[in-house]
Amino acid sequence: MKNRNALLAILASLLIVGGYLYQWVNERSVTHDVQVSKCQISKSICMVGLDGDKSIEFSITPQGIPTTQALSLSVLTHGLDADEISVNFEGIEIDHHLPPYLLNKIDDEKYIGKGFLSLCVLDTMHWLAHVKIQEGQTIWRISFPFETHKAN
Repeated sequence: MKNRNALLAILASLLIVGGYLYQWVNERSVTHDVQVSKCQISKSICMVGLDGDKSIEFSITPQGIPTTQALSLSVLTHGLDADEISVNFEGIEIDHHLPPYLLNKIDDEKYIGKGFLSLCVLDTMHWLAHVKIQEGQTIWRISFPFETHKAN
């Protein structure tokens, strides 16, 4: 029994360390980090210019980004030949370690998917929606700040 508990503790430790290592490697792979400050993704579509004539339009619906509903995520690319696009949500006050949501390619410029936020006990929670776009060896991470409010 002692050996089994020790083995489970070692496996749990390896999983935790592996998760942090994956996050560290994932963060280091970003070649362009863009912080958006002049658009409220919870209220409207946000358009962001990247290098040269490259840009994206990102939207999350329903507006207001409720924590009790599935979220529709949409990215339109302009001038990009994206290999993969994903969105992940990072909690500022409490990091919930939510998984990235891989978006499905609809056509050469449109990617859509579903995502979820975790419920939070805080009345107001601040978040970042990170859109990660891989185009060959180039990886953009475009971060959109927003907040959610606990439903009464």
